[in-house]
Amino acid sequence: YFSLCVGLFEFPSGYLADQLGYRLTLIIAAITGSLGWAVYSICDGFWQIMFASTILGISLALVSGSPEALVYECLKESDEEDTYVDWHGKLMFWGQISEGCFALLAGVLYSISYRLPFYVQIFISLIGVWIAYRMIEPPRQKVHQDSSHYQEIKKLLSYSFIEHIGFRKIMIFSVILNLASFIPVWLIQIHAKDIGYSFFVLGIFWSAANFMVAFGAISQSKLSTFIKPSRILLICIILVAIGYLGVGSITFWLGPIFFLCITFVRGMQTPLIGQIMQDFSTSQHRASLLSVQSMAFRLVFLVVGPFIGWMVDKTDTGSSFLVVGSVITAMLSFSFFDVTKNVRHPYFRKA
Repeated sequence: YFSLCVGLFEFPSGYLADQLGYRLTLIIAAITGSLGWAVYSICDGFWQIMFASTILGISLALVSGSPEALVYECLKESDEEDTYVDWHGKLMFWGQISEGCFALLAGVLYSISYRLPFYVQIFISLIGVWIAYRMIEPPRQKVHQDSSHYQEIKKLLSYSFIEHIGFRKIMIFSVILNLASFIPVWLIQIHAKDIGYSFFVLGIFWSAANFMVAFGAISQSKLSTFIKPSRILLICIILVAIGYLGVGSITFWLGPIFFLCITFVRGMQTPLIGQIMQDFSTSQHRASLLSVQSMAFRLVFLVVGPFIGWMVDKTDTGSSFLVVGSVITAMLSFSFFDVTKNVRHPYFRKA
């Protein structure tokens, strides 16, 4: 349900950011997030949790596209947009390091009171309101509204899915690669628990997974100095295949460790693909176009998620990892070939 809420509001929130401005949208997102966590902290029933999830889904959707668009526009103002991939990597690195550290802290807070992590999250979201308020948004070309909002949205969706071949193909590749790293998030905890991981070990393992994302995000800029970006994306596909194969086929404690290959891929590929998506976007509609990719990913996951859940129920998590990994690897291989052949971007010259 949470993914549905985020998916439905992804593109509208990006469109809103382009209309109102990134800074104001981020302020609204932080306030909405604070409200969502406040509701969560007093929940006592199913429908209250659903209401809180709806608010948090809207808050997360409002964040979609705006921070990345703001960073790119700041760099563009000083003619440094080619360095966006490095800044995105740094942004992701510190975000995942924070998430990994707070994952450990959350376990301690939960042991004191199961509501305490929600109280802390309210405070953190309120800090986000202050940070967003203090942001300075660079001047950019404003959206000229020559038609209705409905017509503008149609044009943006047509640009994303039909007109711009490069944007469409890299978006498809991105959606598949994000699915490759997102699906295991919902399976690995069940799989690790079935193998024998205790809740304590599982908490440490989850923090390690976040740290591996951070390491992948910060290392890609170093790797890009001697490995072509297109080759790095190819390495990502190989690591995905190794990760799924290892988790699915090794049935003792070592198996889940291969999940770290997949989380490393998530960190390594996101800034690279982010650079391409930014280069293919325009200042007037930057947040909208970035949100289209996020929306596509969320909606595709909503379709495939129930089938994966059904497969786990009928077989087991290990077999499910092997089947999903085989399908994902095949789709990634085909999409990568299509991207390197048809997408015109410096990353894919003589790929």
